[in-house]
Amino acid sequence: MTYGSQLKFLVNLTIAVAVGILALHHWLDLKFVRPKLAALKRRQEELEREEAASGGAASEPEPKKSFWENAKVLISSPALQCLAAIALAQGITTNLVEVAWKASLREKFSDPRLYSQFMGSVSSALGLCTGVAMVVSPTIFLKCTWRQVASVNPNLMLWGGLAFFLAMIFGSPQIQGGIILGGTALYIFGRASKFSLLKPAEEMVYITLDDNARRSGKAAIDVVGSQMGKSLSSLMQQVFLIFGQGKIQRTYPMMAVLLVAVGTVWIKAVERLAGLGLVKDAREAPQVEAPKAAQ
Repeated sequence: MTYGSQLKFLVNLTIAVAVGILALHHWLDLKFVRPKLAALKRRQEELEREEAASGGAASEPEPKKSFWENAKVLISSPALQCLAAIALAQGITTNLVEVAWKASLREKFSDPRLYSQFMGSVSSALGLCTGVAMVVSPTIFLKCTWRQVASVNPNLMLWGGLAFFLAMIFGSPQIQGGIILGGTALYIFGRASKFSLLKPAEEMVYITLDDNARRSGKAAIDVVGSQMGKSLSSLMQQVFLIFGQGKIQRTYPMMAVLLVAVGTVWIKAVERLAGLGLVKDAREAPQVEAPKAAQ
């Protein structure tokens, strides 16, 4: 099978899966979501009629906040400041490592078919490692402090990314295969630790916040923060390419310096967030002794 045939098959398979997802979503919406929303709406109308009949004032809906009001909540909360810094740093460091790693892959696999096969193997390994990490993560949260768990991903991306860039800068062509394998392992374990350790640790912090901070901050950080981090990383890489005269290999030292700076800020944000004491460690919870049997 030629590369063109493989590409057409993958595109058609993606379209078919997308259509199936849309159909399943539409069925679930008609079967479960809409009846539940209609029942809630009827219940709300009944409560409003009862309040009006008893002479009570009808509850007014909470007005929607503007972007600047949400930004003020984000700026005024130390926890949200740290979470925003974590989201930005995570997006920047991941993008830096991924761009350099894929650039080395394109040099190694000039044939698009070999590149696609390798990325398919990487995706399979990523899914397997993430699944295993998801299963193991509850035990890790029980055995380790919140600071230790939340520091796994930033330390991995900082020191692993620094070692990867140093190998790219000073390594010889003879060890290119080893450098690619190292970058692949960093990509897989970085993504797996993000979804199994970092994200659950962030959710633990969100739970401790009040409703206002949680609603205003979570949407802005989760949706805008990581994407802004990737955008900032891409912008800095364009600037680096200007100084590197259009050759990505000459930008690796500058990317390594940026990685160290952002990774350090990431670790400091995790330490500051842990210092706020919002999340209680599981191993610090009081243990309830089992009642002794009657003599």
